[in-house]
Amino acid sequence: MNNNKVARVAAGLGESIPALETLVLTNNSVVNLADLDALAEFKKLEMLSLLQNPVQQKKHYRLYLIHKIPSLRVLDFRKVRQREREAAASLFGGEDGGDLEQAIQKNKTAIDADALTPALRKKIQERIKSVKTMAEMSELEHALKTGKLTKELKKQLEQ
Repeated sequence: MNNNKVARVAAGLGESIPALETLVLTNNSVVNLADLDALAEFKKLEMLSLLQNPVQQKKHYRLYLIHKIPSLRVLDFRKVRQREREAAASLFGGEDGGDLEQAIQKNKTAIDADALTPALRKKIQERIKSVKTMAEMSELEHALKTGKLTKELKKQLEQ
């Protein structure tokens, strides 16, 4: 799945591919840590690559994934060390860790596809008629095709 425009991992995928051990999502568009939470569903996932994704620059990136995916042995082609597991458990354990995890959850990029109501679809179609940039056009077309909106776009459309 490398070199695509993958922005998040959908919930429920772990049930469809329960034996997945290796996942290479190099050079994609994953921005937020919370968009990777569904990877925890892959109970056998041992090797994961997210190289060249914006999410790599997020604070606690490596420790968060080690915390969420206990089976992980290699992340971004670097072995997961015991001291990293301990640091992840310390950082995300207890009350403070729960608060940190909740803060990360607030940054999910997209909302569920079923949230794209017929009324929102119509608003998107109307807005396409008045776009001024290619970036706006791409964002709106993507929303129509995938049924997913960024939080910012949903807020703009609901005004």
